[in-house]
Amino acid sequence: MDSQEEFKNRICEEAERLIGSFFPLKLVELDGLLREQDFNLVNIFRVRNSTHESLKQLHNEEKDAMQSGETSLSVKGKRIFGTNDYIIRLVERLKPEIVTLLEAVNTLRMWIILLIPKIEDGNNFGVEVQEETLGELKTVEQDLLSNQEEIAGYFLSRAKVITQLTKRPGVQDYTRFVEEEDEKQFVGLRLMVAELRNACSSVHDLISKNIDKIKSPRNQSAIHSIY
Repeated sequence: MDSQEEFKNRICEEAERLIGSFFPLKLVELDGLLREQDFNLVNIFRVRNSTHESLKQLHNEEKDAMQSGETSLSVKGKRIFGTNDYIIRLVERLKPEIVTLLEAVNTLRMWIILLIPKIEDGNNFGVEVQEETLGELKTVEQDLLSNQEEIAGYFLSRAKVITQLTKRPGVQDYTRFVEEEDEKQFVGLRLMVAELRNACSSVHDLISKNIDKIKSPRNQSAIHSIY
């Protein structure tokens, strides 16, 4: 058996496992994660408290610097400005789930690509099903990548405003922005968990219902339709 055939067999075995057990189990796991207390919307007050702690630390350092008589330039390199610890905890739990699903979806896409038969005239409905499924998987993959960008964007946006706060601590709108940004990120992370769960459900449902057409595209009658 050559390396190409070995690779194809390995991808096919992995794809079968993903559809057979990974996605159903991951759906349950993510649904359970969404129900956990940490992601409950009633805990938004804990997000606010964590925001206030990080901002209080910033203001205390500013006050200490003034009392010690240090210049802003001499203090600048010594400061470590805190982030929202509650948000960090949720992000650290969610990032591995995004990466795991990205890898799973990528494997499924490669699996279907390897199953696409050579181009022939007629009896192409099964191939159309494969292509439609590939399109759906690509959409899920793009959504997962967008989730990663959203998380990174939150930290960048927050850092920019914190930087402005260190220069202009009297501007209360900067403080309010940080509070609102943290709350928005908390809600966004909760929605992200729901989206990951729903993606697992939709991917598993789509492929399970069309597994015969995906695996044997030339053996299907043209009168069938994709679910």
